[in-house]
Amino acid sequence: EGRKYVRLVTEGTYSDSTGASRELFAEVIVNKSNAGILLRKLKKSAPMEKFSGPVEVRMTSSSGQELLMTSTRGWNSTGGIMLERNNNDYSRFRIFLLENTGNVNMEITDPQSGKYSFSFSLDGFSDAFTGI
Repeated sequence: EGRKYVRLVTEGTYSDSTGASRELFAEVIVNKSNAGILLRKLKKSAPMEKFSGPVEVRMTSSSGQELLMTSTRGWNSTGGIMLERNNNDYSRFRIFLLENTGNVNMEITDPQSGKYSFSFSLDGFSDAFTGI
């Protein structure tokens, strides 16, 4: 109550150029004007991953619907990924979350540091988002 955003927290994996799969902690934060994807390798208290170039964000719903976006902005100065209104990705992202149910698989590809994969449940998302 009184929150100005919806926060989804989950775990997943990441792989780097060695191909080894390691533990990943992920948060997706959605407010009325943008969304952030915060990734931490190995432990929840690790610093957020910082990306120096564009990253590809691919989402797949449990019904097979896909959404592909590219982000070039960080969530803030310490890292993360921002999806914002200015390039229409935030609108497509928000609509995707509101129109789907069940689990969503998210894969983020950074050509410089590897692949990040996780999934999260959309159960209750629509009600929570309407309440902000």
